[in-house]
Amino acid sequence: MSKGSDTRQAVRQRLYTRGSKRRYYIDLRDVGGGREALVPEGQTYATTDELVALDLAGKRIAELEARKRGIYFGELKRTATLGEFAREWLTFRRSFTTIEGFTGERTIRRYEQALRNLFSVADQDVRIDQFTKSDAKRALSRLANLPSRSGGTLKAASLHQVHVTMKQIFEHAKDEGVVPPNHNPWGALARADRPRLPKTSTTDFLEVYEAAMLIEACERVSGSRLPLKQLVATFLLTGGRKAEVLGLEVSDIDLTRKVIHFRANRWRGIKTKERRTVPLWPQLEEILRPYLARHSHRSGLLFPSEDSDATRQVMLAAPNKPLKLAQAIAAELLGEERGRALMAKKLTPRALRPTYCAARLQTLDNGQPIAIWTVRGEMGHSSMKMIEQVYGRLGTIRHRSEVAEYRLDAEDLARARQQELPMGSPNASPSRAVEETLDNVIGEHRSPGSMEKKQGDLHDNVPDLPLSDSQRPGRIRLAEFLKEVGISKNNFFLTYRRDAEWMKRLDGHRDSGDRLHFAAGAGRLLREFRDTGPHFNVGRRPGRACEVCTAWVHPRLTNCPSCGQSMSEQDRKRARRRSRR
Repeated sequence: MSKGSDTRQAVRQRLYTRGSKRRYYIDLRDVGGGREALVPEGQTYATTDELVALDLAGKRIAELEARKRGIYFGELKRTATLGEFAREWLTFRRSFTTIEGFTGERTIRRYEQALRNLFSVADQDVRIDQFTKSDAKRALSRLANLPSRSGGTLKAASLHQVHVTMKQIFEHAKDEGVVPPNHNPWGALARADRPRLPKTSTTDFLEVYEAAMLIEACERVSGSRLPLKQLVATFLLTGGRKAEVLGLEVSDIDLTRKVIHFRANRWRGIKTKERRTVPLWPQLEEILRPYLARHSHRSGLLFPSEDSDATRQVMLAAPNKPLKLAQAIAAELLGEERGRALMAKKLTPRALRPTYCAARLQTLDNGQPIAIWTVRGEMGHSSMKMIEQVYGRLGTIRHRSEVAEYRLDAEDLARARQQELPMGSPNASPSRAVEETLDNVIGEHRSPGSMEKKQGDLHDNVPDLPLSDSQRPGRIRLAEFLKEVGISKNNFFLTYRRDAEWMKRLDGHRDSGDRLHFAAGAGRLLREFRDTGPHFNVGRRPGRACEVCTAWVHPRLTNCPSCGQSMSEQDRKRARRRSRR
């Protein structure tokens, strides 16, 4: 095979298509570019012709490789403006990122945002070797008063990012001979003139009993098809970052050696670019082994998104809403005092990382406290500073054992498993704030015709029984629950109405006043409110309309009950249209 055909084949391997029209894009991250659309001159959209795409790709690669070799920097000696050199530095930085593994795409985006902020107040056409320290101080002063999108001014972190970015640009300019060896106005700023970052705020983390109850509560989150218990347990027992855990592959779980590997793959990179290994603790193995056995045929992602199919896999998004629901259930199971403390914490996948660190620091290694540098390696930090200053809080319980685990004691476990109704007691007395929340939730009116029954509605099987006055406390707790978890009413009912199991159990708990059962009986509630006047304002019914026959299809159904068309394919088309917007 000739050299020309080898080159053409290498270019073809970079190409990929998007959309139903199969428009061509190219991945140029290893030569200083990005994921770019191949748009012919004079046109608006990427080409659909492979030959045209190959020609455009070859020209773009040649241009980027020329920049990578430093030709552009050579032409800019002592004549470059600040804006020109900054743009060329970004091109070089992208190439350096993917080849040397030093920074990631998120860091590149921060550099770009810092330059946009700077050039909104500073002259980018000034020669780089004529930019002085007074110019840098003046730019920082103007940036401090620059309005932000949130309505205030730029935060100290944004000013700090500008300072760090410009200091690196001038250091690179010195290496390239574009400025004199001692010329770095940003590095020469006095300490008092540099932007100061605020002190690191405390990060919420869970006590051992809170994490244990959270794992128990994940089994009770209704309406979610996520493997929530397995996912939360992996966060809690590995200390991985959000993208690191969501991007784990099945091959990363080594049941033989009892370890889990965090390493870069096609789904995501690793922040420090260092592959690391963490122990597969016995509790996590107990949870993951049955899950892996059920999906023994699966390869690729350990937790793929519901949008995945047989031909492609999609990385799961952060499970923030199901995690909030599990938090509310765990708080109810823990009791009033402990539950209130748990609900006061901002629980996200990020909060589960310091939870692991705190638990790991309380373990023993051959009878001695675990070494901090061991924990640093498992957390993936380049130094022990973060462990000592941010993550290394042991909590209120000194849980000393040879393994990291979150286990409930026998009393708490028995009490939790005896509670069939996890979301509250009908005897709880609501506060005035909850009463006002209830009025806001059920105090809106709608026309009776807006809640007509649709074909395929699973709630047609729920009996239309009136709610008695004794069930008012349950309605109040439902309103309180909506306020606690911080989700919209529409998403709340979308979560629980899709679970037919709760509807089957509804008849046996009609008068319990339980919040989850009221949610499961949302159809009954809505019809009762429709007939009497006020009802819950859910905004829109869960589901979507079939694009072929316009029938309304429930979220759990994969095919339209009227015409039989695949709803999964229609959902993918809708997602592609939204992404193109």
